[in-house]
Amino acid sequence: CNLNKRDLTSMLEKGSLVIAFDNLNIQSKNDLKTVFDFMKEYPLCRYIACSAEPEIIIKDKKINEELFPEQVYLHSFKKIHT
Repeated sequence: CNLNKRDLTSMLEKGSLVIAFDNLNIQSKNDLKTVFDFMKEYPLCRYIACSAEPEIIIKDKKINEELFPEQVYLHSFKKIHT
C-alpha cells in the first residue's frame, strides 16, 4: 500500500485508524507528553498503549484517565506460565 502523508493525515483526522504505542515508557514525562499531544491532535482515532514496565510499577501508576479511560493490565506470559 502506498500511503502518502496527505492520505495518512486525512485518515488520522477522520479517526479511521487504530494507533498502537508499543513499549511506552510510562516513567518518561517526555514520552507521555509526545503520546498525549498526538492523541489530542487526532482524538477520533482509537489508541492502544503497551508498556514493558514491571507489573508493580504499572499497577501503582494510573496513566492520564482522560486520554486512556479504560486501562487493562495484562501479565506477561512466559514459557513457564503456559
